[in-house]
Amino acid sequence: MAIYGIMTGLPYLFGFMLGGMGAFILGYRKLYEFLAIVMFLAALISLVLPETKYSSRESLILKEELKIFRETILNKFLVLSYIAIFAISFNQGIIVSV
Repeated sequence: MAIYGIMTGLPYLFGFMLGGMGAFILGYRKLYEFLAIVMFLAALISLVLPETKYSSRESLILKEELKIFRETILNKFLVLSYIAIFAISFNQGIIVSV
């Protein structure tokens, strides 16, 4: 759970700084060209990699998957995390729009 929390917080801490530095050093055009190449390569890799095969015994039916999802979303210990992520996203949107 801590790793998930770190993965949601670090992009907000370092993403804007690294993006701004990249745009300042390379310029916006080169930065977007670089990101387009990286995204294209990621798409190609995802098409080439083999799909994970599960046996029928391991696969869950949709009803069981939805039950697990509902239990995870409604977990009372995660509500504070949801509020924090919403607050960070909301503040980031206000900062960008000003």
